[in-house]
Amino acid sequence: MASLSFNNNIIVSSINNNYKFAFFGLLLVIYFAWMDIALFINLQRWTMPNTKQNQTIKYTYSEAFSTFKPLSVKLIMVDHGTHYVHDIVARFIEDNLRFSFIFPWVTANLVSYAGLLVALIGSRLIISDKPMHYQIGALLFEMRNLADSLDGVVYRSRKRQQEFGKIGVYQSNYGSYGYNVDVICDGFAGIFLCTAILIKFLKHLPTKYPTNVLIRRPRSRNSRSISGDTTYELIQMDLPDENSLQRPKSEEHGQRRHVSSFHVKLIVVSFGFRLLFTALIWDHFVHKYHDLLMVFSNNADVRKTQEQAFKSISMWLIMWFWRLGNACAMLEHLSVTIFFGKLWDYLVFTSYIGWIYLIILSLFTQIHFTELYESINTIKALV
Repeated sequence: MASLSFNNNIIVSSINNNYKFAFFGLLLVIYFAWMDIALFINLQRWTMPNTKQNQTIKYTYSEAFSTFKPLSVKLIMVDHGTHYVHDIVARFIEDNLRFSFIFPWVTANLVSYAGLLVALIGSRLIISDKPMHYQIGALLFEMRNLADSLDGVVYRSRKRQQEFGKIGVYQSNYGSYGYNVDVICDGFAGIFLCTAILIKFLKHLPTKYPTNVLIRRPRSRNSRSISGDTTYELIQMDLPDENSLQRPKSEEHGQRRHVSSFHVKLIVVSFGFRLLFTALIWDHFVHKYHDLLMVFSNNADVRKTQEQAFKSISMWLIMWFWRLGNACAMLEHLSVTIFFGKLWDYLVFTSYIGWIYLIILSLFTQIHFTELYESINTIKALV
């Protein structure tokens, strides 16, 4: 590749909408941080209900809508997008628009199947090189994420009707047919998206360098400032295509402008496996913590320990860090970065950091759970 010289008057930019991406990200951070503060306050005010037997309490569904009630381990460990966006929209569709009443034939499993179909269509559009197409694909995948929340809301709504207005805490019904359908649909949706990403980047290998530059050049003589200094303007110039450059043969193999297909496969496949392992580990710990803290003991001392553990700072940090890095959060990251054209940057940035984050968080979570489990069992043995 012919050498390109840049001086201090050149500002390199790989994507035109960096400011839009940064502004959107800032809004999300502010919104999620504000909601997390409210969630933490509600958690500290939470009190464990009395029970005469070891069971998960079902609360009477009579209060006004709240995204913080009833609290559970899973509710706090889900990602921010699911909790503060998709669940709110899904609850509005069900409670205000009366989705289950208008469509009584629509089951939770049918919603999961519909979400899988939307994921397939969205993944196909993501392969396209046209910004409008892959942006629509990203939005469709967000609709799939919404369907993933809606199926749970529909299921709990039907259960509430069967049990005379009582609703259990936000949890997975492990081992049930609906749970297996949801897991399978989520798994195939992830496979569709990762496959689409792999095809997209193998079709057009990502570049190592910017695809365009913003050049700062002097304006015309008539556009000088009041002080007489020369003013400048920014113009965009596309870099020439690699095929149009006259390169010496000695430089053809020494300086490649695109990453290799092997590198693309390694990055995408690694992300796919990390997505799988993250989902399995997250679901494992949600199940374990739920059985430990949400199945309330009939002994007052044990119940008090469960409540203190659930509201502790260490438990909050464990749950909050899983909010940032669980599988649903990773899918949200993909949708946003695809929409803004930042997908490859995200995959490369998280290729190593993502694995380190998962390993360290899993180890700390296992240590925390083991100590908490032994502490509660010690109290049980004493009483």
